[in-house]
Amino acid sequence: MIRTLPNKYTQGPDGLPCKIKKKKQSLDKIVKPLQALINLSYKQGKFPKQLKRTRKTPIRKNESSFDINNFRPISINSEISIIHKKAAHKQFVAFLNDNSLLLNRQHGYRHGRSTATAVQ
Repeated sequence: MIRTLPNKYTQGPDGLPCKIKKKKQSLDKIVKPLQALINLSYKQGKFPKQLKRTRKTPIRKNESSFDINNFRPISINSEISIIHKKAAHKQFVAFLNDNSLLLNRQHGYRHGRSTATAVQ
């Protein structure tokens, strides 16, 4: 899952760019602790408060940077929280599929299906 993150130099709230975390030396050091953190979070049924932090930054919409109305805020999440959410989503979808809890005509939000396949 870590390898699927985009190669960006954008820093999340932890101050480390994703590109650094994806290097082999970094991956070898963070995979086991990250796995333990995610599993503990699932057991406790809680999402760690530290991972809820985001870094907000203004992005210019139009030409003039002198008008505050020409900016929109974006939130930059920690890559660890993104990985945590992806892991939860993957397990949840697997549970739904393994237990046949989704109707066959359900197309939205399913891998290999879309609103286009629903009308075929």
